[in-house]
Amino acid sequence: MNPYSVFNRALDDVKADLHVSSKFGEPIKGFGKDGGDRREGRRRYIDHYEFDHPKDGSKRVRIRFNIEGPHGRALVFAEVSNKGSDKWVYLMVQDVRDGSVSLALTRTRTRTTTPSRTRTQAT
Repeated sequence: MNPYSVFNRALDDVKADLHVSSKFGEPIKGFGKDGGDRREGRRRYIDHYEFDHPKDGSKRVRIRFNIEGPHGRALVFAEVSNKGSDKWVYLMVQDVRDGSVSLALTRTRTRTTTPSRTRTQAT
């Protein structure tokens, strides 16, 4: 899994979401961060982390990049796993102005229920 192909898929999914396009406007452009020199460059570097998941042994890629539209900017966080035909583990769009999340896609997981705690009153 190449981080740049994950970036392209994530950007396509973000652009296709109606909530994101209505909040940030169109066109939406996506970009990484500067290469590290003093002047602002093309911002093609995509922040990424590749690892093997300790529980299921799947290979995963986590990325972070920026999007910008006429009405604002946001950070996009995504993780993809090679198990289950490269589905998103999560894909989130977070507005940089107020921290609100406009899009949150996660893989469906079964939840285990924990027994509720009962409070006892002191007499």
